[in-house]
Amino acid sequence: MQRFESTRLSHCGETGTWVMPSFRRQGVGKSLWKKGIFPWCRKNGFKHLGFFVMANNKTALCFYENLGFHICGYHRKLILSNKSGYSDALEMELWID
Repeated sequence: MQRFESTRLSHCGETGTWVMPSFRRQGVGKSLWKKGIFPWCRKNGFKHLGFFVMANNKTALCFYENLGFHICGYHRKLILSNKSGYSDALEMELWID
């Protein structure tokens, strides 16, 4: 979790998660967020979380939407991959209690 340094954005955090393929679809990611990341963010004063997801990663988009995140932006050719070159990204955000 990265907190923005500006006082005006100190309630915001940028994060990302990745689960090894052999552990996917077993509830690991959901548990990580619900039992780890969300409680830690609340305890440490984060109110807004955001990150980027590759626009063609439908599995990740569905996962994060099920956690309550929503798409708030579209960025053309934002992500650079050695395998596929530039990819479009969707920005996602969530306000937490």
